[in-house]
Amino acid sequence: FERNVVYYIVRYGNLPLIPEGVETETDEPIPTVIEYVKFDLERDNLQFQNSIYKQILDEAAAHLENEGFVASKYFLAHPLDVISRIAAEIMSDRYQLSKIHLKQYGDNVRVEETPLAEELNLITSVPRVMAELKNEHIGLRLKAVAKQMEEAQKAGNMDQTIELLKERKHLIEIHKSLVKILGERIILKM
Repeated sequence: FERNVVYYIVRYGNLPLIPEGVETETDEPIPTVIEYVKFDLERDNLQFQNSIYKQILDEAAAHLENEGFVASKYFLAHPLDVISRIAAEIMSDRYQLSKIHLKQYGDNVRVEETPLAEELNLITSVPRVMAELKNEHIGLRLKAVAKQMEEAQKAGNMDQTIELLKERKHLIEIHKSLVKILGERIILKM
């Protein structure tokens, strides 16, 4: 889930979530992908668990104000091999035209001139990957709370058990709201 977020940071980090020319309901400046991800994680007091992905986000946010900073170029030329390799994987085109389409269109096809649907949908795709990441964090926390509750019950610590039940209830509510955003079914083990 973190990798999916890093994909958007490296590939589209400098772009605004809403393409230029699209009218918005507010006059507030539109955040870039990097700004949105950083704000969204900080707002929910979350951070990446993978140290390399965390470094990518931190460096992208730190360099965002630098004139001429382009996330993809920066990370492709990063001094750490692991980061430049991740950037290269992200920037390589996963999807190529099939042989049939290449025969049909030949040299007349120029991918760089075609507006990328992905760029136009950042306003929906970036919040979605953030919701998926948060949902994963909530799922992991729910498992940890269940284990702590079991240990507290075995130890006879009812005060801790009650506190953990309250936390579990709160986490389930957050999970339900995230699932609504993601459009998935909720299946909870009781």
